[in-house]
Order: sequence, then C-alpha cells, then structure tokens
Amino acid sequence: MENNREIFIEKLDRFIRRYYQNQLLRGVLISLVLFLSYFLVISFSEHLLYLSVTFKTILIFVSIFLVLLVFYKFIYTPIVGMLKIGKRISYRQAINIISRYFPNLEDKLINTLELSELVSNQSESENTLLLASINQRIDSIKLIPFKNAVSFQSNLKYAKYLGIIVVLIIGVQLIAPDLFSNSTERLVHYKKEYAPPADFYFIVENLSEKIVKGSDFSLKVSTEGKYVPEEVYLLLGNSRFLLKKTNPNTFSYLFRNLNGNMKFQLQSGKVLSKEFELKTISKPGIKNLSISIQSPTYTKIPEKLEKNIGDVSVPEGS
Repeated sequence: MENNREIFIEKLDRFIRRYYQNQLLRGVLISLVLFLSYFLVISFSEHLLYLSVTFKTILIFVSIFLVLLVFYKFIYTPIVGMLKIGKRISYRQAINIISRYFPNLEDKLINTLELSELVSNQSESENTLLLASINQRIDSIKLIPFKNAVSFQSNLKYAKYLGIIVVLIIGVQLIAPDLFSNSTERLVHYKKEYAPPADFYFIVENLSEKIVKGSDFSLKVSTEGKYVPEEVYLLLGNSRFLLKKTNPNTFSYLFRNLNGNMKFQLQSGKVLSKEFELKTISKPGIKNLSISIQSPTYTKIPEKLEKNIGDVSVPEGS
C-alpha cells in the first residue's frame, strides 16, 4: 500500500518536472522574442533618430534591468523548479493544473493527496485504514497519463513569433547591411555623441597652399553629396561672409592681406563644417650678406670682405 502512495507522489513529481521543462522551453522562446523585438526597436530608433547621450545612458540601464528581469522570470525560475533546488509549485497547485485537462479527476486527486498527507500524522493502525483508502483511489488513477496535461506543442505560437522576427532581421540585414552594425556601435559607445550624416559636405581644395604673410589668398571650396547648396557662408568668430559661387558646386572667397594664421568654418543652412585653419609663412628676406672680392693681380688690391652693403664697385675682372 505504501508503494502505491509513493507511486502517486512520484507521478506528481514527474508532472511537476515536466511542467517546469515546458515552462523553461516557453521561457526561452519568449525571452528570444522579447530580446530580438527589443533589439529591433532600439536599432531602428537609433538609426532614424540618432539618440542623445543622456537617452542612450538611460537606455543602457533600462536594458540591463529588463534582461535581468526576463532572465529571472523565464529562465532562472523554471530551472530552479525543475532541479528542485528552490521554491516551486505545490502538489495541490499541480493537481489544479492537471484538473484543467482532466476535470473529472479533481476531487479524487485532491482527496488522495489529503489522505496521503494524513498518513504521517496517524498511528500505525489508523495508517492501515488510510493506506487502504489511498490504494483504492490510486488504482483508479494509476494509468492516467498526467503528462498529457502539459503540452509542449502549446509553445508553437511563440516559435512562430520568433520565426517572423528572425526573418524580419535577416531581411533588414540583406536590404541595409550596415543598419544593425552602425546602430549597435553607436549604442555601445553610448557616452559619445553622434550626428546624423549631412546631405552634403565641404571640401577645401587649396587648404595646404603656403600663404605669405601680407598677401591675398583665394579660398576654393567645393561640395559633394545628395544636394548642392545655393549659398555658402564663411564663419570667422561672430562674423559671416558669403562665398562667391563660381560653378554649380564650387565657391570661392578672397582673403586680403593675411597677416597670420586664421581658423574658420563653412556653413550652409543647418550643415556646419569642421574647423579649418589657414597657415601663413613669413615673407622671405635677406638677414646677412657677405661678399668676398678678389681683384685682378695688376691692381695690387688685396682681397676684401664686404658685409651688408647695398651696392659694390669693383675693378673689371674681379
């Protein structure tokens, strides 16, 4: 009789183990669906909006919290219950789950469980009567497959959702190969500010030319990109100067009497260039002049060394 009671408890234990196996499978699928969906949303958000450093910082901590929460609820809890190393559902809760699939067994299973719990609190003579009653009930439910109350196929809908998301990710990767990599890089470096690419950018064509102090310099600028600006301005401190349009995408500006290095930026609408610098060099000059004069021998004039003189007169043949 005692063996029948043990069989009943073992059947419940096997059902609980299968229940948590199903929960773990469902948890893995749900976790993947949630993580990949979340990845899609934040990747597209970063790709389209270029999120600020503050928003990305908050997003990082929210993401960590969500990962831990999902892992605890859908992965950790089923594993602990399956391995019987922590809190898990009781036998009564297991019977309630089984009764949803076998509604006619609910009262019989609950009575059997209650009688099994009473056995340990009764005398040996009373136990004999209880075990006989338990044995009678268990014989009628021994062949009922409790495991059927847990269906792994119920998780197919989550697998379908996962498949849709995976196909969507693969499609995006084929259409826009750089979308996920660029967005992920910007999200990983969340402390760095990124600006969306401009519709065009400026090229200073003669920035490397040597400019002599005090001379004029004609700055030549061209643009490349999807659009050609109608106007380009030179920014010097708090001043703005309009460049002359020489070709559809070429502009110029004449600096007069440059006397030192000059930093500037270019702007057209909302597009602002990086800072450029014109570098000047000093005007070439003679600091020291020495002339050694050797006159013809017939003049008997000794060799002379003249320094820093403007004009010099020497005999012919010197």
